[in-house]
Amino acid sequence: MLVVKGSGSSGKSTTLKLAFESYLQYLVRLNDGVPVEYLYLTKREVAAVIKLGKLRVGLATRGDSQNQVKLGLSFFAAHKCRLVVCATRSRGKPLKVAQDFSLQKLKVQAEEWKKPKDVGSKNQQVANHAFAKEVAGWLQSASRGNA
Repeated sequence: MLVVKGSGSSGKSTTLKLAFESYLQYLVRLNDGVPVEYLYLTKREVAAVIKLGKLRVGLATRGDSQNQVKLGLSFFAAHKCRLVVCATRSRGKPLKVAQDFSLQKLKVQAEEWKKPKDVGSKNQQVANHAFAKEVAGWLQSASRGNA
């Protein structure tokens, strides 16, 4: 499990949406398509389960509140996801919900990556794309050989 944490407006949701799109493109190139089930999908937000053979991969971008995190993680638990990426605030109840899910449901210690907040829209956009590339790489590596 990968938890992308950061302060409000640090680009967590945008970054994870970019990573999701990149990861899907990677899977389509490898598999000529993959089934995806969405909990929600908007211009900026996504919560989805990607089905790779027996492996289920969950990714959720909403993480500013405890309820948002619970909603996405409950969706992943219902779909028996073994690989999960989610966004949360840097501390407090949203982060605690994600940490509890990783230990109780997945039986793993979550990796926690901090999303720095960059000043200025151009810097933020560049930082979001760079961080999304790292997250997509993590997903590719973690799912390789597990499908």
